[in-house]
Amino acid sequence: LLDSNQIIRGQADLTPGSGLAPTTSWAPGQVIIDQLGFTVNQDAPPGSYHLAIGFYDPIYGTRLPVTDGSIEVDSGDPCSEASSPSAVDDLSKTFMISYTAGDRYAGEACGSAGSGSGLATVDLWVKAPSDDLFSLVDTDSGGSIDGQFSFTAVDEGAYYFYTVATDHAGN
Repeated sequence: LLDSNQIIRGQADLTPGSGLAPTTSWAPGQVIIDQLGFTVNQDAPPGSYHLAIGFYDPIYGTRLPVTDGSIEVDSGDPCSEASSPSAVDDLSKTFMISYTAGDRYAGEACGSAGSGSGLATVDLWVKAPSDDLFSLVDTDSGGSIDGQFSFTAVDEGAYYFYTVATDHAGN
């Protein structure tokens, strides 16, 4: 895994098939499916990285040409903030809790949607007048992340709201 300065930020060198399928055993046209994991170095800053995948000549140790791609490392926390009407005078009336939410790389301002892995969910937490703790009452995910939740109060008194956003990287 290489950063924009070509510094290695993670690496694994293994024989395919956990050592049981060296390339010298492959037949022409044979499809080999394998999984390889590696750890990204802890000092790797958030950002875009280049994933270099390679094979080596078993006799000379020289790298053979293959296709490569890119991935993103997203360690930034997504953000969200809820806002509600200051007062509602009809307990049977459903009202809207608006929220803003966005994903971001570490150190960026909230709402920088052009970065990070993208929002996976936004949760609405509510503390009702008779509650001691907040409770999860609704979740928006995927295409339903639209910046608002419907909520109907059941008791008179002060309600408190907050939202929690989670991105596709699990932050």
